[in-house]
Amino acid sequence: MPAGRRTKRDVLSEFRTAEILGAARSVFAAKGFADATVDEIAQVAGVAKGTLYLYYKSKRDIYLAALKAGVQTLLDQLRERFATAETVAERIRAFVETRLVYFDQEPAFFRIYYSEFASAAAAAPASHRFVRDMYLEQIGMLADAIRTAPDRDRALRPLDPERVAAVVGELTRGLISDRTLHRGRATVEDEVRFVLDFVWNGLST
Repeated sequence: MPAGRRTKRDVLSEFRTAEILGAARSVFAAKGFADATVDEIAQVAGVAKGTLYLYYKSKRDIYLAALKAGVQTLLDQLRERFATAETVAERIRAFVETRLVYFDQEPAFFRIYYSEFASAAAAAPASHRFVRDMYLEQIGMLADAIRTAPDRDRALRPLDPERVAAVVGELTRGLISDRTLHRGRATVEDEVRFVLDFVWNGLST
């Protein structure tokens, strides 16, 4: 068999894992880490409890896997968008829009990521290094974009790219939180335009 070729068992395993992690995000979002149970996750996923333990050793392992999978998907989407964005404005747009759309589509992931992450990280900080590093990589990608991409239309002030990226990241996080609390309050395009106007007034000379 050629190296790297996926078997039917591989495909089934990936499909089942995706179902388990989707169920886990829903249960953790609704109950929180402490009150969620493996039995509930198995029930929502439509599998036997023993099946979950074939993939994960504990409830915490399921939780961490759900976090990692969500962050990895978001990071992959950001890389794809950044690959086609050329100017600073286009890359800021790609960053904000990708995150807004992703969390609109995955509200359960947003809730466990921002509501449960801090307490879980305090209990097992080493296990969360992956998730922390993924977030810092997203901010680093935006900082590099601000540092290196020439803008076609307007000159930029000499501001620290890392600080600008961190502010854009926090501003975007705040909008995501607000959208979660007030569904339908504004379109993604309205939110993106707001961030671009807000940031661009600070970056432009």
